[in-house]
Amino acid sequence: QPGKKNGHTVLADVHIYFYVTDPELDEEEEDDSPITPSVDSALVWACCDRSQIPEEAIGLAGSVSGIGLGGREVKVEHVGEPRYLSLLLLSGSDAEKAASAEEVGCSLSSITLSASRAGHCWRSKAISPLSERAQELGGCELLRLLECPVAIGFLDPTLQVTHSSSSPFDLPAKDFGTCLALKEELQKRLSIPVAELAVLRDGVQLENDAVLAPGQVLQAAELAMLRLRAVLGCCEEPLKGAAVFLDGQTVGTTDSAGVFSTQMTVGRHELRLQ
Repeated sequence: QPGKKNGHTVLADVHIYFYVTDPELDEEEEDDSPITPSVDSALVWACCDRSQIPEEAIGLAGSVSGIGLGGREVKVEHVGEPRYLSLLLLSGSDAEKAASAEEVGCSLSSITLSASRAGHCWRSKAISPLSERAQELGGCELLRLLECPVAIGFLDPTLQVTHSSSSPFDLPAKDFGTCLALKEELQKRLSIPVAELAVLRDGVQLENDAVLAPGQVLQAAELAMLRLRAVLGCCEEPLKGAAVFLDGQTVGTTDSAGVFSTQMTVGRHELRLQ
């Protein structure tokens, strides 16, 4: 009305969006030459303005939760890989219907995210930036997120390892750049000494200094010692210099005593002397 102060409170939705950006390629990687898979992590971001999500944002799946109206947990799960995840932590209409001012509110610092993406493993920041900023700066985190997105975690490129005694597991490639580094981790997981472990790629055993890369599927196998002695059927004299074939490949010859020994992976093999 004229001459009177008019005011109306508009309660907006508290909507948080999560998206991924891949690391930028170096200039030399942008030509047509073959690209070695990068071990650099993708960044996972949070924002409250959907227009801040860049066109190059990558899809991710996962679950996200936080404390909403009245201290109740709000949780959503995304099974597919949309361009971004979203969480409606508090709707304006629900806030307006709240019985008392004490019930109105939500906690952005309580938000937790578990993200997934094919060929990657999720790694949150040691301290949530949302929680850290709320403690250090106070005030409204929503206003800060409306101004600028914040990185809250990483998706690390992985390599996959299979073993007969366990389900396949994914490991961050940046932490296991060589076969030996991977064997040291497998020793902890499988309780098999490094000296008795083999790592294979496409059936070929890798040397300890072999360089590993994201996206590789590797097989872990236990090693055992094979020792054989070849003798003639007529007189049981040692068979010296016989070629030993293991799975179709020459692996050595018998010595003067007709003996040959080698380390091999545990399992079924084809052995032949010639």
